[in-house]
Amino acid sequence: MNILIGALLLSLASAQDNPPSHVKAELIAEQASIQPGGKVTVALHLTMQDGWHTYWRNPGDTGMATIVKWKLPPGFKAGELQWPYPTRFVGKRTVSYGYEKETSLFSDIEAPASIKEGSVTIAAKAEWLECKDICVPGEAELSVELPVRSARLPGNQILSDVFSRALSKLPKKMTQAPFSKWRFSAGAMPGYITLTFESKPDPLGVHPGGQYGYPVFFPDDNYLVANDRLAGFHGYMGPEWPASLEMRMQMSKTPSTGQVPILAGVLVVAPDQAVEISVPFRDSKTRRKPL
Repeated sequence: MNILIGALLLSLASAQDNPPSHVKAELIAEQASIQPGGKVTVALHLTMQDGWHTYWRNPGDTGMATIVKWKLPPGFKAGELQWPYPTRFVGKRTVSYGYEKETSLFSDIEAPASIKEGSVTIAAKAEWLECKDICVPGEAELSVELPVRSARLPGNQILSDVFSRALSKLPKKMTQAPFSKWRFSAGAMPGYITLTFESKPDPLGVHPGGQYGYPVFFPDDNYLVANDRLAGFHGYMGPEWPASLEMRMQMSKTPSTGQVPILAGVLVVAPDQAVEISVPFRDSKTRRKPL
């Protein structure tokens, strides 16, 4: 699963046979109804007790990505799972990526045009790993029932607030404002991966600041960048525009001879401002090497 699977299994083995869950799981819908041929956004909403966390799609040095297995009525289709950007959890020898307090993982569910008025049930099996001092596997069978109507019904304000908080942390695409005005490039030097970006003024006033006072990159490839080393920066980042930065991220020490053509992941540049990065390396291929 990852480089510390042995330690993870030991943590799991130390848990009770039927441990209590420290994570509350719910399946919630952003809309109060669904229309024939329409879409509804459904989320696995996880609420964690203080000190406990779950994991992002790339868990980092230890952990397991949350899994959602949809169980849909005939003719329904689920879109790709959408992940809010994570935070870093720093241990004595590990760094992992995940969520604390609460998070929601989204998917757009498409209904066939042939469904009749009545109701439909959208269900899913969720599996996750919840960790604090130990790690405990969690799972739940969940469902939400929605009426089928030709006109959309008013939504629940409480659920709307939950969706608003989570949607604000969804990374934008590189083609979306304000990032469509930015320039990105990726490269490599001995022992390092580089991500260079130049930001332009925009009406949202987004300025690189990140979760920790500087931009943070969360890679999709767990064997390319060293998770336990924060990036170094070269260039200008200040209160004036434009900002031009080169992030230098140490390569992973995990031995591998594979090659990757792109640098992919999530770049968080400011609170609630993140972008999905997919940038070809300038030399077209970068080899993963141990230092």
